[in-house]
Amino acid sequence: MPTINATNELLPELIAELLPALIQVESGGDDSAVGDGGKAVGCLQIHEIYVDDVNRIVHTSGFTDNDELFSYRDRDSRALSVKMIKFYLYHYGTMNRIKPTSKRDWLLKLARIHHLGPQGYLSKDTEYMRKIEKELNE
Repeated sequence: MPTINATNELLPELIAELLPALIQVESGGDDSAVGDGGKAVGCLQIHEIYVDDVNRIVHTSGFTDNDELFSYRDRDSRALSVKMIKFYLYHYGTMNRIKPTSKRDWLLKLARIHHLGPQGYLSKDTEYMRKIEKELNE
């Protein structure tokens, strides 16, 4: 099996490549989308627990003080949703943690983490992944 020879420095590039696909699959590009029975909000369909986890990551990593943490309303903002997903994926999507075998594998594991949570990269959620792969190929 081929291995990827890279470092976590590749993460910003991977996330930038993945974001348009995630936004299209999650909401069709609609910043005000509401799904999952009202629990998922915004262009990236972020749940409250995701916001809570991002705030924990931000706070414990010393990136900001408590006055600058994300609110649930921030999910309605594309810019703030993108900022949240970056914190989330920088934290959970590191090479050492998810051990990608290729750039493509890394992209797909990042998508699974966003969609299913921190252990999502272990899943084989094929319907969601088919949608992500279709968007990445366009």
